[in-house]
Amino acid sequence: MWKFKEEIFKNFSLYLLEVNKMKKIQVLVVVAFVVLSIVAFSQASVNYANVVFPKYTGGPVTLTVWSWVPNIQKSIDLFEQAYPNIKINYVNVGGAGPTYSKLLSSTTSGAGLPDVTQIEYTFLPQFIDYGTVMDISKWVSQYKDLFPTWTWESVSRGNKVYGIPQDGGALVYFYRKDIFDKYGLTVPKTWDEFAQEAIDIHSKDPNVYIADLEENYFMLFDALVWQDGGTMFNYKNGNYYIDFTNPIAMKLINFWGNLVDKDAVLPTFAWSTDWYNFLATGKIAGFISGAWMPTFLTSIAESSSGSWRVALLPQWNPEEPQNGNVGGSAFCVTTQSKHPEAAALFALWINSESNSVKDLYTESQLWPVANVFSDEINELDTPNAFFGGQKIMSTLNQASQQVKFYFGWLPVMNYVQSEFQTQVTNAANKKESWEDVLTNMQSKVITFMKTQGYNNIIVGQ
Repeated sequence: MWKFKEEIFKNFSLYLLEVNKMKKIQVLVVVAFVVLSIVAFSQASVNYANVVFPKYTGGPVTLTVWSWVPNIQKSIDLFEQAYPNIKINYVNVGGAGPTYSKLLSSTTSGAGLPDVTQIEYTFLPQFIDYGTVMDISKWVSQYKDLFPTWTWESVSRGNKVYGIPQDGGALVYFYRKDIFDKYGLTVPKTWDEFAQEAIDIHSKDPNVYIADLEENYFMLFDALVWQDGGTMFNYKNGNYYIDFTNPIAMKLINFWGNLVDKDAVLPTFAWSTDWYNFLATGKIAGFISGAWMPTFLTSIAESSSGSWRVALLPQWNPEEPQNGNVGGSAFCVTTQSKHPEAAALFALWINSESNSVKDLYTESQLWPVANVFSDEINELDTPNAFFGGQKIMSTLNQASQQVKFYFGWLPVMNYVQSEFQTQVTNAANKKESWEDVLTNMQSKVITFMKTQGYNNIIVGQ
């Protein structure tokens, strides 16, 4: 078992803490494990709405589930109707941070873990290494085609599977149509167009920016590198690969840093009071976020309802569009569960049964990743008044389909997030160069991982 110290878990990223503290509806994720009546199938040939789920032949059991997904009881009720011998004790521990702290202490003590727990993709490697979650591949591997490939890869290491993906956050661009119309702007299709329009809009009105650079949100920057086909780290064959200074990452940090230096993009802190005000007042006329953002935006910027729209992200190569993802979670079966098969069945059903998945969108405000959800888009995609009557789900779904690959996160992502904030703030205040941001991060992250007992680090990809 890897050597872990509590400081890895004490300070989670500001993004997570602020979301859990400020947002009105906590949204993250549940997980799915799906069993079909057939073993081999292709996505094109499967009717995901008519999945034949396995029978449960065991005796009565009660599963304890830790999660922070809101308004999930309707889906739980449907599951208990389908499987009357399995009851669910659903416990909202209070968000990601409190959940992770309890997972750590219960793993350390050897008792107290639930049967199923929600863990974000970003933080799953920590709990795999710590021994909190079990390999459930013997129950689920043959059903991986029920999910997009990248989501399945997010919960897997080789042939081992440590959870079932539930939701995601493909990147999209949210923008104020009224402000764009006022200054004669069109939604940029390429990043070169984006950069030029960022300069143009701010030259016409110094109080308006086309977007912001969120200094405390490494996961978003990472998703932008991902969108360009790159990654700054990976996990393979028992090793962690690290290369924060690869050409794609350096291109991205210089691209955004150059716009900040030209005062064409506004440095901000996501989920702060100022950030909320900038969105509500139009100081930020657009921003990049995940497919889960619409619910938050309606509460953050209620006064500008009707003015917002959603668009696909600009592309570096429009002929080969691709995307990155920010956010999303899995439901994982813990190593202390006495009913792992029943736990996997619960995770399966609640996240892949058609009616349950619909409820996870309409009631819990998640963006489910199970393939059955894509099949339901046309039915669910109604005009959204906040977005001026736009049917936003088709755009969000198209963005989700553009996510093509995945990579392994590092087991110290909270430290990475904290160091990113420090370095970007320094660069924004001209205390260091933008290239120094990633160079310094790489050095500090490697040093920190080694202090935590990680000697399986390979620098470069």
